[in-house]
Amino acid sequence: MTTAVEGLARDEARTETVTVGPKKLKERHLHKLGGRRKGQLALYQRAENAPLEELIADVDAGEAPTPFILILNAGNTGDVGRVTVEDLEREFGAHAGFKAIEMILGRPYSYAVYESPSAAYDAYKALQYSQISTITGYKPLLLSFAKRVSPDVALADPKEILECVPGLHAVLDFVTPEEECEVLMHIHDETRADKWIPLNKRRVQHFGYRFDYPLNTVIMDTDIIDPIPPWCASLLERYQTHFPEFQYPDQLTINEYWPGAGIAPHGDRHSVFTDCIVAISLGSGVIMEFRRPADHQSHDSSPTEFVAYNVYLPPRSLIVMSGESRYRWEHSIRPRRTDIIHGRAVERGTRVSLTFRNIKRVTECECGWEYTCDMTKDETGR
Repeated sequence: MTTAVEGLARDEARTETVTVGPKKLKERHLHKLGGRRKGQLALYQRAENAPLEELIADVDAGEAPTPFILILNAGNTGDVGRVTVEDLEREFGAHAGFKAIEMILGRPYSYAVYESPSAAYDAYKALQYSQISTITGYKPLLLSFAKRVSPDVALADPKEILECVPGLHAVLDFVTPEEECEVLMHIHDETRADKWIPLNKRRVQHFGYRFDYPLNTVIMDTDIIDPIPPWCASLLERYQTHFPEFQYPDQLTINEYWPGAGIAPHGDRHSVFTDCIVAISLGSGVIMEFRRPADHQSHDSSPTEFVAYNVYLPPRSLIVMSGESRYRWEHSIRPRRTDIIHGRAVERGTRVSLTFRNIKRVTECECGWEYTCDMTKDETGR
């Protein structure tokens, strides 16, 4: 592989009017590329909004490498000079221990994730300043080591999700494709067409208890609404097999989100629902954002700084919000038609969410999280 240093040195040597040795030319071009890399690091620092020493592991200064190679000049920024995720997978995937390329929508950088720091370091040594083809020619790879992947990258691994958002459990492929089709057929039964409640870019149905959106509370009269449908029984039995410590739900809300729909940051009312919120995604996946106030504002009623993570909910997956993820963290969906998953653009389709809850029989809450707890607000929870 021809490195960028060798390529630039060769091109400049053709027009050099003063005799300069190959070693001197190489040093000169290393200096140029180092300057470019420094500029890209400054852009990265501004985008991530943190001190550089918290973001970067400087191996040249003796810091230990990490499993995360930061690709400073290749990201998801449109077609001009673009390096595709396939290009990066080809180059970085040729080295042992490669796991994935991670990108962020609209950012000029990306990450190559490896199984271990040593595997990442071997790839780094081989690829730093090497040339990679783009749709407009070639460009040198400007690399560093990130201490962590940006929290804007969507989490997809259940273990990582639980580590970042305590109490947030994810089960992938909770239902089979065949079960998904069967459930969607029940949901779209024409005999229930008049049961849908239209909302902004979505529609809902309630079972067990009806949620009143204008009043932001649950109507306790069970005579005015159908019970949870029998076709949910096998799903709920499977849920209890995974999570026997949690209650069997008594309320279901079915949300149908159209492509591009979003929901504002919120937490389900503490005074109305108990600890666990269970959601099954059908038809399409989506990135859901979870956020909480920063530690130094954790008990403020109006925080201005947040810790946030994006979590990818693929089709047929289940999540359970319990404990801290239920009471301390808010969740939301950004209104857009495309998400970036492992470096690739994924178009959103129509997504159906089955959200199971338990109605709270008392109106007390001792969660201690003032910002998200409706018991500290007015009677509508606002």
